[in-house]
Amino acid sequence: MAARGQLRGYDRDEVTAFLAEVAADYEAALQDADKMRQEVARLDGLVNERREIGGLRLKRREVETSVKSPIASLTDTLDSIHDHDRRDRDALAPFGHCLLHSEP
Repeated sequence: MAARGQLRGYDRDEVTAFLAEVAADYEAALQDADKMRQEVARLDGLVNERREIGGLRLKRREVETSVKSPIASLTDTLDSIHDHDRRDRDALAPFGHCLLHSEP
């Protein structure tokens, strides 16, 4: 027969102490898991923020590229007009005195 305080050969105090230790370890594991979930959520937020910033950078580059091309084309056109104007002015320069002194 089992001694007083024992059940099927196990000491109740030892079992109780062991179960308390298991419960404390389990509680600590749950707290660690919760902290890890919070850290994962924080890191996910940072990753998403970086993605959004990266997306904005990408969109900004796309906008810059789409704006730069027409601006470059317009600049080339204005330069061409300026060059033609200068050539026309240079070509007409010898006749300038006639244009200034002619009567309508």
